[in-house]
Amino acid sequence: MPPSSRKISNIIVATTFLAIIATSAWYALKQIELQTRARSKNALQTVLLTTQEALHIWISQRKLGTAELARNETLVNLTQTLLTDMMNKRNTTKTVAAIRDVLDPRLALNGDRGFYILSARGDNIASMHDAEIGKINQISLQRKEYITDAFKGASTFIPAIKIDEPSIYTAAPVKNIAGNVIAVLVIQINPKRQFTRITQLGRIGESGETYAFDEHGTLISESRFDAQLRSIGLIDPDSRGILSIRITDPGGNLLSGYTPTTTSSEQPLTRMAKDAIAGHAGYDISGYRDYRGVEVFGAWLWDKALGFGLTTEIDANEALQPFYETRKAIIIMILLSLFLASTFVFISRRKLD
Repeated sequence: MPPSSRKISNIIVATTFLAIIATSAWYALKQIELQTRARSKNALQTVLLTTQEALHIWISQRKLGTAELARNETLVNLTQTLLTDMMNKRNTTKTVAAIRDVLDPRLALNGDRGFYILSARGDNIASMHDAEIGKINQISLQRKEYITDAFKGASTFIPAIKIDEPSIYTAAPVKNIAGNVIAVLVIQINPKRQFTRITQLGRIGESGETYAFDEHGTLISESRFDAQLRSIGLIDPDSRGILSIRITDPGGNLLSGYTPTTTSSEQPLTRMAKDAIAGHAGYDISGYRDYRGVEVFGAWLWDKALGFGLTTEIDANEALQPFYETRKAIIIMILLSLFLASTFVFISRRKLD
């Protein structure tokens, strides 16, 4: 074979070799990326459903506990006495104090913040604090449907609202001896004790977060990113994300210095929040912006029984980190192959020359 033909042959062999390597590498990288995204989806959905189940169990226990308290014979009698005293315009101080004596030990046991006993009009007839008695209860104003259900005889869980501080609640009917609902007992629960603790256990990696939100897209559990939210000005220096953050897409990564052109109230809900509030369960492993503007992968659902949405998210960069590392190794391998092939062609040409 003439030298020129050998040169061409060697170049063809080297080029074919590189083409095969490149094609194989591209295919392998594509499969690895798909598998990495699929594993992220499975992990997100598993954590989401596990957290949902844990919340159901805990909330059921708290509702049962509140219903048991509402059936306490001493509490029922005191509530009946309180209503009678109010109707006859008698002083209720001693009766309220006696109710506190019944409830205080149970509140202390669970680390709860307080209680309310509500009349059918929705005002406080007993409370931890004298200043609240006689006033319309804020739950009756902000979450009236839950109090209505309680007066119909149901024990209910009430998602977070802010009266003096962010709290969640359970409510149960207080019934007289005839079985008629005469009032509603509401227990004010510190969300940090168990609710947020359960959601925070649903974390994946360094950036994963599981959180709850209401029908308006408002964050109703503690954010793991409070420090970041303060640093970018989404919340005040002495504030927390719970009940302060609306789950909207700011349009860019706030952590990277992006400045939104609209206020939070004008921004659209994130892809996740919009879909969940519409009542859908879903996932996104292509990537969407969260309330910090960071691209994330997520899985979500709307829990009709609990009355709020739940999502588990992780920064897309962290989720794809195994793929990025593999891609880097393969690129290095391709470059090495290119160097070896080039060396082979160069040596072959020198020998033929």
